[in-house]
Amino acid sequence: MALDKFWAPVPWMLEAAIVLELVLGKYIEAAIIALLLVFNAALGLFQESRARATLATLNRGSR
Repeated sequence: MALDKFWAPVPWMLEAAIVLELVLGKYIEAAIIALLLVFNAALGLFQESRARATLATLNRGSR
């Protein structure tokens, strides 16, 4: 599930930017972009888990 957060157009662009920065020798910028990519994936997982928990609570309340 976590790897799915890296398989979409926006993460692909960030991954391409990381590769480009590495090719250009800008290692700090590449690291910052990589951190943002990982942060984005973690935030997406957190939001998804909260949404699932909320949906489960709503489903239990409607029965």
